[in-house]
Amino acid sequence: TNNHYTVTITDTAIDAAALNALNDKTDVTITISGATAVNGSYADVNAVLTSAGITGWSNPAVALVGTVTAAQADTIANLTTGVLTATVAADTAANLNAALSHAGATNALSLTVTDASVAATALNTLDGKTSVAINAASVATITATDAQLAAVSAAFASAGIAGLAGKAITITGSSIAASDANTLVGLTAGVVTASVAAGTISALNSALSNASGTDALTLSFSDTSGVSAAALTALDSKTSVALNAGSVTSVTGTAAEVTALYEAGALGTITGLGNEALTISDSVTVAQANAVAALTSGAVTATLAEGSLSALGGLAETNNHY
Repeated sequence: TNNHYTVTITDTAIDAAALNALNDKTDVTITISGATAVNGSYADVNAVLTSAGITGWSNPAVALVGTVTAAQADTIANLTTGVLTATVAADTAANLNAALSHAGATNALSLTVTDASVAATALNTLDGKTSVAINAASVATITATDAQLAAVSAAFASAGIAGLAGKAITITGSSIAASDANTLVGLTAGVVTASVAAGTISALNSALSNASGTDALTLSFSDTSGVSAAALTALDSKTSVALNAGSVTSVTGTAAEVTALYEAGALGTITGLGNEALTISDSVTVAQANAVAALTSGAVTATLAEGSLSALGGLAETNNHY
């Protein structure tokens, strides 16, 4: 050490530890000529890129060995526009985004998020800081507001985010269009939780073609009279959240369809049933008529298949329209 060596380094790829060792052996500034890459530990690379005793760097690519913190990776990213390759310690998406303020999509940072629930916007922002697919295996739920639905689709579509298959989606804020809810359901086999804008039963059934009973969609419909029992039961099958049928005044359908509807009511998946007028579209026996009439306090309109007085005498209720 303490010697006066004039040195020019001609290597294209430089070992940072070796260059540091050389820098300690001379008090003359070392010149880097043509180096395109430097590799080593964070401490060694940071030292050679910031040393006043080394000159001639031209934005080399950097490969850091071992695992570094996000702050350390960001420090190196700020020292060069060359590609930074590094494994960054796992952290939340918010913390990684905050720390990696100088990182860009050309960097090859191996990033792992630790969130169980994470905003789609946060994942997409992090995706823009590396060319390596983000490990999102810890994520159970992707969240977004009603104004950020495109961010959810972008996160699930991105090849730069791994591990989202089958994860749940939760939308907060205002109700979203049924077509948008259907798009979200199509992204994942996980549970989609959202409030859906009101519509007719027919329109909702048509729009929510991808939805199933495992999804937690809050649905409301505008139909009040002449409600199809089959259609309302079909809508019930598209969500795990109970439908409120309290505004329904009359229901139509076959005896089997009406019975299925009120079975859903008994299970609690449809609430507010019990006083509707019922119109049965197929011919029914006295036993079937009695069973249907017992479902509601409203009047039942039906055609009876039986014609004998003895059979008809078995009708259990009055004020119905047989």
